[in-house]
Amino acid sequence: MTGGGHAPDGLLCRCTECVRDYRRQLHIRTRYGLSWEEYTGLLEFQGGRCAICGRAEPGGKGVWHVDHDHACCPNSSDSCGRCVRGIVCNSCNTFGLSWYERLPMELRTFDLLNGYLAEPTAVRFRNSR
Repeated sequence: MTGGGHAPDGLLCRCTECVRDYRRQLHIRTRYGLSWEEYTGLLEFQGGRCAICGRAEPGGKGVWHVDHDHACCPNSSDSCGRCVRGIVCNSCNTFGLSWYERLPMELRTFDLLNGYLAEPTAVRFRNSR
C-alpha cells in the first residue's frame, strides 16, 4: 500500500491485518485489563462460543464482546479485569445483558441469564488454572 505510510518510501510498515490484530489486542488489554493470552484462553475455555447462548459466531461486526460487571468499576468505562465475566456474542451483549441487568431483582426470571450472572464463565476459568 502506498501513500501515508511511515517508511521512507511511503509504504506502510505493517500490513493492515497485523495493525488490526495489534489494535484489537491493545483494546482488550487497556479496556478490559486482560492480556491477549487470558482473552484467548477464556474464549477457548468457552469452546469458542458465546458464554451465554453458545453461538459459535459473534454476530454484529464480527467481534466477540467482553462482558464485565459495570458495578465493579463505576467511575470508568474500563474494567479492572477482575470483573470480567465472560466473552459473549453481540446479541447476548446488546439484547440480553444490557436490559436484563437493569430490571428489578424480582423481574429477573430468566434462568439462563441468572445462571451466567451467578457463576460467570471467567470465574470458572480463573479457578481452573
